[in-house]
Amino acid sequence: MVKIYCEFIGVLMGKTGRWKSKIMIDEPVTVWTLIQRLLTDFKLEDNILMDRQSGSIGQNALVLVNGKEISVLEGLETRLKDDDLVTIIPVSHGG
Repeated sequence: MVKIYCEFIGVLMGKTGRWKSKIMIDEPVTVWTLIQRLLTDFKLEDNILMDRQSGSIGQNALVLVNGKEISVLEGLETRLKDDDLVTIIPVSHGG
């Protein structure tokens, strides 16, 4: 089991009811598997974290692993290890 710390920013704090959470997840764990777990555990709608059409996080949220945006790492396939901090910042769109 791997212990991952998640920080929820903005609207995600309200949706999850918390600012920070510790998630225990089986290895191997990637950002993608963590996101899938968060969608299930917190009953989040897909469109909060993901673009339903493309199946990617891209335009809906910024995801940081230990302060680095996942696009400069291995994207959704970025492997997570024990005690990593994943920060999820939803992108708000208005009109």
